[in-house]
Amino acid sequence: MTGNAGAGSLEDFIGEAIACLSGERWDDLEESTDVFFKQDKGSAIEAFIRSLIAFNRNDLAKAAELAMDGFEAEGETLEFAQALSVYFALAGDLNNSTFHRKLETTLTSDPVLARLLKAGLPDFSDVYLKIEEAPLLKKGRKAFFAGQWEDAEFWFGQHLAFFPENGDAYVGSAQSLIVRNQYRAAIDLLRAARHVLPNNEQIASVLALTLTDVGEFPESRACHRWAVSQAPDNLHIAAMAMNDMLADPEQDGREVARRVLQWGKQFGLRGLDASGNAADADKKTLTVAYLLGSRGLSSSGTALSDIIARHDPRRFKAIGIGLGSFGNSYNATFQKCFERWHDIAGMDPYTLRSMVAAEGVDIVINASGFEAPELLTAFGSRMAPCQVSWMGTPYGTGLECMDALLSDAYVDGSQEGKSDITESLAQLSLGSFLADLPEGLDRPERTSSSDGGVVFATDTPLSGVNSITVECWSRILHEVPDSVLILRDHGFKTDVTINRLLALFGNFGVSHRIDIVSDVDRFTFLADADVVLLPYPEADAQLTLDALWMGAPAICLVSDDRHTRLAGSLLSQLGLAERMVGETLGSYVNLAVEWANDKDRRAAFRTEAGNLLDTADCLDHHARARDLEAALESMWRKACGG
Repeated sequence: MTGNAGAGSLEDFIGEAIACLSGERWDDLEESTDVFFKQDKGSAIEAFIRSLIAFNRNDLAKAAELAMDGFEAEGETLEFAQALSVYFALAGDLNNSTFHRKLETTLTSDPVLARLLKAGLPDFSDVYLKIEEAPLLKKGRKAFFAGQWEDAEFWFGQHLAFFPENGDAYVGSAQSLIVRNQYRAAIDLLRAARHVLPNNEQIASVLALTLTDVGEFPESRACHRWAVSQAPDNLHIAAMAMNDMLADPEQDGREVARRVLQWGKQFGLRGLDASGNAADADKKTLTVAYLLGSRGLSSSGTALSDIIARHDPRRFKAIGIGLGSFGNSYNATFQKCFERWHDIAGMDPYTLRSMVAAEGVDIVINASGFEAPELLTAFGSRMAPCQVSWMGTPYGTGLECMDALLSDAYVDGSQEGKSDITESLAQLSLGSFLADLPEGLDRPERTSSSDGGVVFATDTPLSGVNSITVECWSRILHEVPDSVLILRDHGFKTDVTINRLLALFGNFGVSHRIDIVSDVDRFTFLADADVVLLPYPEADAQLTLDALWMGAPAICLVSDDRHTRLAGSLLSQLGLAERMVGETLGSYVNLAVEWANDKDRRAAFRTEAGNLLDTADCLDHHARARDLEAALESMWRKACGG
């Protein structure tokens, strides 16, 4: 066990190593180890020190790997076994920890390693007393819910190193990638997990969701079918398969509605009325609870928060129900609008039902869509006198005791589809969409050249770059010579995705006129746009508003299906539907071409857009609060028998 003689004596090196361990100077220790063992790679001392460095940098998996390599290479020395017993204990692997602890009675100690062990590792007895189940998995979940996505991926990966057949860790790691737009990495991870755990329906379901995220709808449908067939009684997997249909351009709204009704009938809770609060027409103050899930992470969270904050406090008292503590970063947007907050992470629907009843809630509003379907099932029974759904459930919930669905005259004006849903339709006169004007942000200077060709732009994830939108966008490009289409990068620049985009647009001979713009925020990106093209079927109301705020017309395609009409509802409220909403593929293309070919019209709109948005009632959160309250009052009167 000698090192590089030119780097000093072993004793001097060990003394320095112990000083670094005691002083937590890991970089210094790594550097001196590199120098000392430059000529003598693979010695037991080097392996042991590098294991201690990895451990003290929280890389428990690497520490265990290095210790195991050294243990097997050096005739199973005592100190390696002791280190492994600590590592496995800290990973929650009681069996392996106990196994290596028992080996210690049969092994020989190395005095140099013993000194390093004492300086670099906690005592086994202290660690063993604090052993817990799946600590690394818990750290991953904690980091995830705190919005620390890279840390979450790291801890989930650590857990997998010790428990390579843990499905929850695969799913958590994949979700940590997805939230950072690293869809292809998530898909690769989940496909690897499918080989390890081929019968795990949860992994198949998350893989299906991620395939939808990248627009691979046939593959997604197949994975969803497989997951549902494996777990026909799993309400979460069924909900995810159903919800993904909304992003699929080939799905019909009537089929989505049928699946929603089926889901609600199969999974909704039933039983006695759990509400302890009778509907009282003379009640002076109504308690309204909002089930939010992680709505604070979405673009609609700020608008919803501002509307709730403007409730008349003499009439309405608001309670928030969401995932994680009120102090979490993704719940911060709601801190100004609720008197009380309930963390429902890990809660079951029976507890939720009891909590809502105990709070004396009069009206409970599901504003989380199908994000937390396990808790949503509580609406199958009566938690409160009035139960309402809003956002993320365009075809209702299928749940027996969900009384109303908040909609509007544009999304559901004719109410022809009313029989498709279990809820009554409650109309919001200022629209059921949620979008918010930017605060404290100056409009970036427009950078598209007035002398160059027209710049079309879209800011959508890959699910929006589908067969229908690409066909429309390609037709538009052909109709407007010298025009280009820019896409804001949402994890597009991987080889697989680039090839897919080349193929999609290459089918129409326009791939050379597509450009991906990376490393810019949305408003800087939109500064280049002459005309913004919204995707189908789910055009985002917030993107629509952001485009208008930047002075660019936003062209929207809608159908009779409810879930395609939210952005159209915003444009209708602003009086822009005739100029920007197409109800057929042809009219969508024609509207975009008309705007592109009329430079003066675009310039005039840029001038008028600011005043239009500043004076619009549908963007005035005080007016929106009064509109919502009017709907709640109407539903409350109905609940009271009026």
